Amino acid sequence: ATADRARLRWIGGGLLVGGLLCGAAAGVASWKMLDAQARVQGAPIDVSGAVIGLTQKDAAELDAKARGLFVVSASLFGAFAAMTASGVVLSLLGAPRDGLALVPALGGFAVTGSF
Repeated sequence: ATADRARLRWIGGGLLVGGLLCGAAAGVASWKMLDAQARVQGAPIDVSGAVIGLTQKDAAELDAKARGLFVVSASLFGAFAAMTASGVVLSLLGAPRDGLALVPALGGFAVTGSF
């Protein structure tokens, strides 16, 4: 029983680390997406309203890149949330039974004790 709880703590910790890495990667993908969007939207325009300094092909490529990075970023943020939540739950389930308690609190429950 103690070995099972220790295994849950290790798995929970691994999920937490994986979740944090997914969160960091999602942040980088979001930053690159916003940069690509800003390059398209911030392209210089001449007096007639035509875009200069960025070809239509370049603008289309940047737009496609931004759309792809949005999908990657959203997926990584979802993985971040799922892995982090799972890691917390497994870490709590793997905690020593005598050290934790689930107590009623304002608006729900709270976990008290020590690991």
